Amino acid sequence: MTLLLAGAPVYVGASREAVLQAAAAAVMRLPAVHDAELKNKRVSIVVSGGANTPALARQLADGWRGSVTPSFIVSDERWSPDRSLSNAHELANHLAGSVFSSAPILAPTMQGDIDSSAIEWSRALEGYSPPVVALLSMGDDGHVASLFPNLNVVSVGTNVAICRESPKPPPTRISLSMDYLGQIPHRFIVAIGSVKCATLRDIQAGCGRPVTDLSPTQWFLDTAATGDPQDD
Repeated sequence: MTLLLAGAPVYVGASREAVLQAAAAAVMRLPAVHDAELKNKRVSIVVSGGANTPALARQLADGWRGSVTPSFIVSDERWSPDRSLSNAHELANHLAGSVFSSAPILAPTMQGDIDSSAIEWSRALEGYSPPVVALLSMGDDGHVASLFPNLNVVSVGTNVAICRESPKPPPTRISLSMDYLGQIPHRFIVAIGSVKCATLRDIQAGCGRPVTDLSPTQWFLDTAATGDPQDD
């Protein structure tokens, strides 16, 4: 694995814990986060679902030294009445008992129809503080949020997209758009586990994926994802 991937620097950790710690430390070093702490202001952070980025948010909470907790924006939501499946619910569970336990979490509602919910979320985002960093897990196929390879989405404004044919259940989802994510100053991509290795090798070889369309600013990988267990 080279020191650069799709033009962005790569951190490789020996374990999942090392990767999450490194990513959390990188967030804390961001000038915008540091300045917000000095000015006693809240910052906004995008967090995707999955097993790793909500845990990364908790890692950030456990090391937080600021007097003002950040607010969070979920990257996407599965369209399901089962609240336990929601990324917002998952994130809240990870933050429970931490200094971020009362942090605001902005997510689309699951009431009414998906088009109305997407419009409502789009309007809420327009009035929300722009995020300073996005913490996004890369899917096995190179997707981020609910933006999958070779899959059309319906745009709602410039900040939200509706996916109706997700290859992973449930098929219908609401996602932040590529345009919205791409405007966030810092885009950290987390990829952990050997199932990510083939896609990362393809990206290294120049193959495009949704994650590369995003133009990551930094990657955080474990050795299993690189395919080299000796890499550290």
